[in-house]
Amino acid sequence: MLSMEQEKVKKRQSPASDMPPLYCRLIVSYLDGTLLNSAYSLTSATREAVEALKVRGLPLVIATGREWPAARMYYQDLGLETPYIGANGGFIYLPGENRAIHQEFLPVEDSKYLIDALLPYRLAVFCCDLNKVYMAGDEGQLQAFIHDRRFESVLCNDLSREGPQQLQKITLRGPEEELKRFRHERSSEVSGVEMVFSGDTCLELIPQGVNKGKGVRITADYMKISLDDVVAVGDAMNDLPMLTEVGTGAAMGNAAEEVKEAALYVVPTSDEDGAAKVFNACVPQKG
Repeated sequence: MLSMEQEKVKKRQSPASDMPPLYCRLIVSYLDGTLLNSAYSLTSATREAVEALKVRGLPLVIATGREWPAARMYYQDLGLETPYIGANGGFIYLPGENRAIHQEFLPVEDSKYLIDALLPYRLAVFCCDLNKVYMAGDEGQLQAFIHDRRFESVLCNDLSREGPQQLQKITLRGPEEELKRFRHERSSEVSGVEMVFSGDTCLELIPQGVNKGKGVRITADYMKISLDDVVAVGDAMNDLPMLTEVGTGAAMGNAAEEVKEAALYVVPTSDEDGAAKVFNACVPQKG
């Protein structure tokens, strides 16, 4: 008889096509690199799998580092009516009711200090309110985002003055080495902030103690669903807390090795519709 750890390894090594039914009451999915492919698009297979979840009565919740203005179009596109977990778990929002059931903010003095401290670095800086994305920083790093019309954005000269006064998080984008340099030089200077990579070129500054695992736990409790009855799928390092918090965690084929090791299943990449394969294996858990 296989031990629990041996069974886990056996399951991880099984092809996604051989996945058994995943009995659950809630599915949570990361957005970039999971629900979206490498072109930041929803494939037809993913759309069909999401619609099939609705038919089976299984709610799908998105858990992302993105804030609401940069995720809203996907909720609307997929016709989701479920809670939204944003800002790495620091913001849980009910779009249909236009209200938050949970939100945490960066300490005001820390966020002002960090925005000012960013000036010497070759990085693009982003923050949000409920309606807009505010951006500033290195012009070269900003070029890829200035003309992005998927969300309403404002280019600021002085982010601390022109942007929101209360911040759920600050997002930095730029070369990996520059992000690592910033984290190394500045992380010890703020006590209420964690600096978490969500990709090689994206560093997120979030309130101490915030993570997606906590966000999923609060959401499941609000929906009166046991974490044992939750399936989560993701690929980024900041997905680790939610993949290990729930009953069943699945890592995408494009995930980092550490994420794959933590998951019960490893499925194909986002370009191979790995998330759709997980959704299609989900079966309503009675009770």
